[in-house]
Amino acid sequence: MSMHTYIGIMAIKAEPGTNEKGEEGYFTVSSDKGARVWVPKDRFDKMYLGLDTEDKKVNQEDVDKLVAKWLFRRLDKRTILGVAILKSGFRVYATASSVDPQPTDTNPGVLLCKERLHAKIWSYVGFVSQWAFKGLHHTDLESPIYTDITDLESMDF
Repeated sequence: MSMHTYIGIMAIKAEPGTNEKGEEGYFTVSSDKGARVWVPKDRFDKMYLGLDTEDKKVNQEDVDKLVAKWLFRRLDKRTILGVAILKSGFRVYATASSVDPQPTDTNPGVLLCKERLHAKIWSYVGFVSQWAFKGLHHTDLESPIYTDITDLESMDF
């Protein structure tokens, strides 16, 4: 029998501490089992993002903590390419137009590009947080907008 690879995302509670050997880490409690487990600091920091709130809501500061580096480059006279390199190594891309020749932090095109990058990152974070707090096989699949895909034909867009 061969083993298969699985991935998972889980929300946990954690507090910093040291184990019986004096090593730094975190005491964690999972939301589903409630078992207290010690995790070494380097492993914990690699796997978890601390939320700034206790109400299970991700805010802008949490999203900004995911970005390791912002890059902006002019592609032609009017187009700026923005890249947000996330701490996981995943890259998010967006473009915007600007007549300002310098891709600086005050350039309106750079600001618009960063806004678009934020919007994309938010959608990814929304997916991940739903998975972490509600699980992968969530049962509430009804949409408040429509209940059947055929309803789209009668909607005015």
